[in-house]
Amino acid sequence: TEKAATASRIKAAKADCFCHLHPEIIPMLQALKEKKIKIGLISNCYSEEAVLIRESQLFPYFDETCLSYELGMK
Repeated sequence: TEKAATASRIKAAKADCFCHLHPEIIPMLQALKEKKIKIGLISNCYSEEAVLIRESQLFPYFDETCLSYELGMK
């Protein structure tokens, strides 16, 4: 259906954002972790964004996450 195709395109566009990280992001996060600095993420997100965040290469660097969809909040 048209609605499913649109939803698929939106999800693909959001997933694509995680494929184009600035080259200094991962080394910076690694350096922070090596210094024992805690890293948190607070995001106002929808269900598909919460999934993409958890699947992203960034997610393992977060010590705590607060994803609004998962918490049932806006």
